[in-house]
Amino acid sequence: MKFNKDDLRIRDPFILVDGGKYYMYGTNNMANSAAYGGDGKTPGFSSFVSDDLVTFDGPYHAFDRPEGFWGEEGYWAPEVHKVDGAYYMFATFFSKKDGRRCQILRSDNPLTGFTVWSEPITPEGWWCLDGTLVRHNGKFYCIFCHEWLQVHDGEMWITELAPDLRSAVGEPKFLFRASEAPWKNSHNDSGNYVTDGPFVHENKNGALVMLWSSFGEGGYTQGMLRHEGDDIATGWSQIEKPLYAGDGGHGMVFEKDGKPYLTLHAPNSGFEHAHFIELRETADALELAEEEK
Repeated sequence: MKFNKDDLRIRDPFILVDGGKYYMYGTNNMANSAAYGGDGKTPGFSSFVSDDLVTFDGPYHAFDRPEGFWGEEGYWAPEVHKVDGAYYMFATFFSKKDGRRCQILRSDNPLTGFTVWSEPITPEGWWCLDGTLVRHNGKFYCIFCHEWLQVHDGEMWITELAPDLRSAVGEPKFLFRASEAPWKNSHNDSGNYVTDGPFVHENKNGALVMLWSSFGEGGYTQGMLRHEGDDIATGWSQIEKPLYAGDGGHGMVFEKDGKPYLTLHAPNSGFEHAHFIELRETADALELAEEEK
C-alpha cells in the first residue's frame, strides 16, 4: 500500500539511504496488525520504502518474533545500518524475566528477513534501550541508554562491539546523565530525567555530533553534544541550545541530494509521524536550515 508520510503513524523513525531509495523503520508493527492481514498478536517491526520521502510503500515484515525468542513485547526503535553488504538492525526488546535490552538482527534485504544475529549487547540486569551503531577509528561501538525507570536520572553509555557484531566487548563506559543538559526538564515534574535515542553524525569537517532526546520546556526535545579528542568514550559536552524543541525527537541524520536532513517524530504526545528537516553543519554541531517539510 501507499502512504503519505504525514498519514503514517510511527515513532522513532530511522532512514537508511541505499540504492537511491529511502528505507524507513521505527516503532511500528503495522504489518502484523489485523487490518493488514496479520494476527494482531505477534510482536515485530515493519519497514517502508520511498523514492521521494513523501509517499512510502509498505508495510513489509522486517522482523516477526520467532518462537522461543526472549523478547516478548516492547519492540522499540529499530535502526538499520549497512555493513559489508549486509543489513544490521539494532533494536530494543523487553521481557518480564530479562527486562529491557538491546540486540542486533541481520538480513541480506533491507525490507524483510531480519533474524537474530547477536546476543543481547547491553548488560544483564540493566534496563536499556535505543542502542545505536557507531563506527570510529576502525572499530564498532554501541551507544545506548540506561533507562530512567531504573536509575531515575537517565544515563548514556557506550560499549565496544566485536568485529562481527555478535557481542559486546569488555565493560561499557559511562558518558553522561540526562540532568546535565542545560535545557532539560524533569519528566512530568517527577524529578526523573529521561535519556532517549542517541545517534552520532560526523560532519564533513570530521566533527562528531551526538543527537539525543529528553524533555524540555516545549515537551519532547532534540538535543546535541559535541565531541573533542580521539577517544569516542570521552570528550562529549552538552550543547546549550536544542536542535529541535517543538515536542519532537528521537532523531537521526541522513543525506538527501548531498545535504544532511534530520528525521524525528512529532508531536510526541499526539499523532506521531516522521518529519524531514534540512540541516546545516556548523564547525562542531548542526542547526536547522529551514522550516520542516
